[in-house]
Order: sequence, then structure tokens, then C-alpha cells
Amino acid sequence: MRILLSIYLGFALLAFGPVLSNTDQELDVAAEIDHVVHPFLSEHCRRCHGETKQEGGFWLDALLRNFAGGGTAVGWSDIMHNISYAKMPQEDEPQPTAEEAAKVFEWLGGRLKEGEVARVTQQERVTCRKLTRVEYANNFRETPDAFFGTAL
Repeated sequence: MRILLSIYLGFALLAFGPVLSNTDQELDVAAEIDHVVHPFLSEHCRRCHGETKQEGGFWLDALLRNFAGGGTAVGWSDIMHNISYAKMPQEDEPQPTAEEAAKVFEWLGGRLKEGEVARVTQQERVTCRKLTRVEYANNFRETPDAFFGTAL
């Protein structure tokens, strides 16, 4: 009986091991985001993009912690862009130090890269698709020039 139980548990771990590790990985990301990003956002961004006020239509609380989602990745990349070009926070607000901004920028960049890899690996491979009318017309317009050196 114990041997059967051991075999069943072994198969269960093989089957659900990757799921459990992904959950652990998501918990690590959640803990890191609470430690690295949220203090920065609370200090420098929430006054203008928090729950009560959303300047520019951007609300920080709407961003999910799942970096593999396309819509969420766009929001996080906007934050990275604004931090790297010192567009945010506004000049009249307290500015972060270069070290704080670099730490958040590097952390977000790493998570976005991991999310992109996850999105790409989940996509199905596209082997063939039809050309649109515009692509078809452009194909014939560009082909003689490429092969014969003359344009139509």
C-alpha cells in the first residue's frame, strides 16, 4: 500500500511540479515588487496617479503584477520610459535619486524581458498567412525593381 502511495505522490509531483514552481515564482515577483517598486511608486507617483487622482488617465493601481500580460507590460514600460527620461515625477515634485531610479528601472526591465519570453513561448507558431490586398499590390510593385532594377 505504501509503495502505491509513493508512486501516486511521485506522479503527482511530476505532473504538478511546474505549476507549483510557477506559483512560487509569482510569489517571489510579488514580494520583490512590494520591496523594490511599490515604495518608489508610493513616494514619487501615487500623488498624481493614485486612487483619488489619475492625471493623464494613468492609474497605478490598475497595473497587474503579471508581466506576461500584454496590456500590463505596456503600462510598466510606460513607467520605465518616464523614469529613464526623467519625465516623471514633475519638476515641482520631489525627485528620486539616480540610484533609486536605476534600481527600479533595472528591476522592471528584467521582469518585462521575462514576461516577453513567457508570451512568446505561449504563442502558437504561424506557418502561413494570406497577404492583404495592400501587401499583395506592394509585392508586385516592389518585385520588378528588386529583380530588374526598374520600377513600374
